[in-house]
Amino acid sequence: MHLYNGIGLTNFFYRFAPGELLARLTLAKLVHLAAVLAIVGGAALAYWRQRVPRTHYRLYAVIVLKLYLTTFYALLQVPYAYLAVVGFFTSFYLAVIAVGPSVAAARPVAPSRQAAAA
Repeated sequence: MHLYNGIGLTNFFYRFAPGELLARLTLAKLVHLAAVLAIVGGAALAYWRQRVPRTHYRLYAVIVLKLYLTTFYALLQVPYAYLAVVGFFTSFYLAVIAVGPSVAAARPVAPSRQAAAA
């Protein structure tokens, strides 16, 4: 069964939560919903409370998306291995955004007049 093959965190609800299987899965659903809502609400509150924007809004949105997807896929009840690829590509996009402007700002330096005369 996919639920218990070690990919997601729902495995811990199966092993350690009290009650029947249906009660354990209901608890897993509630924790999943609460965690996802807490990330979205916390990120919105943190961004709203910033008096001076410290981070660029696109970078902040991708970071929050990364946290959301990590939590969502970690607590998914039927985790498949291919869903881990989503986290990798989100991280890759985060790296491109973080490094991209500094790479784009680097311009080739024109050769000096002495080097051209030689």
